[in-house]
Formats: sequence, structure tokens, C-alpha cells
Amino acid sequence: MSTQITRAVQLHYEASAANEQGNVNRAEVLYVESKEIFMQQGGEHFVDAANIMNAIALMKTKHADYDGALRAAEKSVQIMDDHVVNTPNRKADEIRLQSWIIIGNIHRHLAHYAEAEQVFQRALDYALNVFGVADEQTTSIFNQLAMLYKQMGKLETVERF
Repeated sequence: MSTQITRAVQLHYEASAANEQGNVNRAEVLYVESKEIFMQQGGEHFVDAANIMNAIALMKTKHADYDGALRAAEKSVQIMDDHVVNTPNRKADEIRLQSWIIIGNIHRHLAHYAEAEQVFQRALDYALNVFGVADEQTTSIFNQLAMLYKQMGKLETVERF
């Protein structure tokens, strides 16, 4: 492992620790620094950069910064779309799904139900195609959609699942 990657991993670890301690500003600075190193290294490390953006999104969601969380999760999707080739890579596929779940849940929380449904449906289509119907990733998306439909009062739709 190169010294740059070692540094990026260490920064990610420090960011996670700062986040757990409630030091959100420090955590974000460290996460972003780590992400930038991964972006500079390129190749397989774009997936790591996208994963860090999801960590930022989850952190911001926890602190009710939904706009910031949405931007971070959307940046994760953008990194994946721009840099990660569509080759079989379970980690990359799971990170892509995690991004969509974060985005869908933010929209659901904000009562943007149409947007949430669209994102969750995209995630479900992707999961069915990549993982198959019986995989835990696909099941997770079904659950997200079921929670959305229940919140929307569409119990008949939930019963189809």
C-alpha cells in the first residue's frame, strides 16, 4: 500500500473517531482530505472516495443537515458514475446502493415522497439486476420501499411485497 493510501486510510479512521466524539467540523475536514487523496490516486480508490462521501452524508443526516447530506450522497453517486467502470465489483455496487438509500431516506424524511420513490425504484431495479431477488441488498431496498409506502399511506402497495 502506498504512503498516500496509508495516509488516506489514517485520515478516514481519524475522521470516524472525530465523528463519534461529536466533532463534526473536524470529522468533515478529515473526511474531505481523505477523499481528495483517494481521488488523486484514482483507479480502484474512486470507490473509497465515494464511500467517504456516504460517511459524510450519514454524519450530516445524524445532525439534521439534510441539504448537506443530500449533496454529499449525490457527490458519491457522481463519483461512481464518472469514475467507476461497470465491472463486477460487489463493494462498488453496495456503495452505489448505499448512496441511493441515503438519498431516498432524506427525501422520505423531508416528505418528498415522489423523489424518494423514484430513487428507491432505481435502486431496486439496480439491485435486482446486479444481485438478484434473494440477495440481502435487494431485500434492503424492498424494505426501504415498504417503509416509504407505509409512510405514504399506501398499505396496499406494501402488501404486494
